[in-house]
Amino acid sequence: MTTKTITKEDFDALVKRVAAIESQMSSSEVKSSIKKNLSKREIFLQYSLESDVEKCLAIMSILDNENSKDGFDLKAIQESYKTVKEKTPGNPSDVIARLHKKGFVDVISGKHRNRMYSLTNTGLEALAELRKEEEK
Repeated sequence: MTTKTITKEDFDALVKRVAAIESQMSSSEVKSSIKKNLSKREIFLQYSLESDVEKCLAIMSILDNENSKDGFDLKAIQESYKTVKEKTPGNPSDVIARLHKKGFVDVISGKHRNRMYSLTNTGLEALAELRKEEEK
């Protein structure tokens, strides 16, 4: 086996290439491609939510993203409150009725406890206004 001596110029060129690769590896492009999906709780915390109506709207938006074709029911809404570690309102049906009255939610199908819901564009716009300032 023969050994080859490296000239100072070759060594300097190699150092530059390594520095360029290291710079690329620490760039935001690489870091952003490695990001995990946000949890439901993290998505929920991106909003400035004060009332039960606002909290329910945020939860429905999470569900709408997961089940946009099929909609979601009262049970899914109640389970999502637990997932995001928020207290379920005393009567979620009343909160949903208020959202429906404001035009934020549509009833897709069903009656009473079997109703399937979907967010409207108006609901999504209202929720966008609740996004925390640092996120805008």
